[in-house]
Amino acid sequence: PTFSIINEYGSDQGPVYHIDLYRCKNEEEAIRAGVEECLYSGHTCMVEWPSRAEGIFPPGTFRVSMYAIDDHRRKITGG
Repeated sequence: PTFSIINEYGSDQGPVYHIDLYRCKNEEEAIRAGVEECLYSGHTCMVEWPSRAEGIFPPGTFRVSMYAIDDHRRKITGG
């Protein structure tokens, strides 16, 4: 199947990027895919699997994590 690392969506405030790093092996692959350009664009970026490229995120990146507690409840943390 086809797989996009970066998907761009429009909003009234400009582009919103959904970035899925699951298939990236490391930071170099993420950079080659154009992820860094999105992260430093000043626009909203939502990233899945950020641990695949921790070193490329800008200072002050806000992180949100979701954890399954059970089939019906999730725990959300951020900071």
